[in-house]
Amino acid sequence: MMVEYVLFDLDETLYPPGAGLMQAISARINAYLIAHLGLTPAAAEALRRDYERRYGSFFRGVALHGGLDLGDLSAYAHDVNIEQYLTPDQDLGCLIECIQSPRVIFTNAPHAYAERVLTRLDISRLFARLFAYEFGEGIGKPNTAVYTKVQCALDVPSEGLVMVDDALSNLAPAQALGWKTIWVNPKGAENPNDQVDFVAHDLWQIAGALFKLGVMDSHHRVMAEHRLAGCLWV
Repeated sequence: MMVEYVLFDLDETLYPPGAGLMQAISARINAYLIAHLGLTPAAAEALRRDYERRYGSFFRGVALHGGLDLGDLSAYAHDVNIEQYLTPDQDLGCLIECIQSPRVIFTNAPHAYAERVLTRLDISRLFARLFAYEFGEGIGKPNTAVYTKVQCALDVPSEGLVMVDDALSNLAPAQALGWKTIWVNPKGAENPNDQVDFVAHDLWQIAGALFKLGVMDSHHRVMAEHRLAGCLWV
């Protein structure tokens, strides 16, 4: 079955975890919890991590439990100076351009924030569609319902989809639905009990996995690897 779409997560998948952007957003979430719920810094950190662990997304936990204005919280949390943490990435752009199937963003982040990140990385034009938090109407990864909704929107069978994400918990539902999966793990972890189809520790290995999946021919793989030879992720 031909791969019809390659779906990329956004945060810490299209840029390295060490960029510091997600840490800045987490700090703003904690500050919001301290200000609006009267929590101590330690309690705010514990609540945020608990929701992330239980629901895959802190904002999903807030949507389920209530007690906070979700729109106001999200706007405050994502009001960060993205330019401080990210720079345009020509290597990443080269990799994505070499993918011969349409590319899609599938993220739990708000649409406006996702657009800002893609614009800062200078890759917004390279994606056919963007499925953000609003698309799931409060339901995001790793809830299977949003994966099914995305697949229906793309109107392709499961075998036609590849998902690239830095979170194993986000890839498990995709694998269960029959999508191919690539786990981006710069820390060097190996495939845990074959839970995913490929593990990539850098952009170079993502290119290799996509080549094996048939969405990057040998000519484009050589182009990508030539550009990636000096990439900071390698």
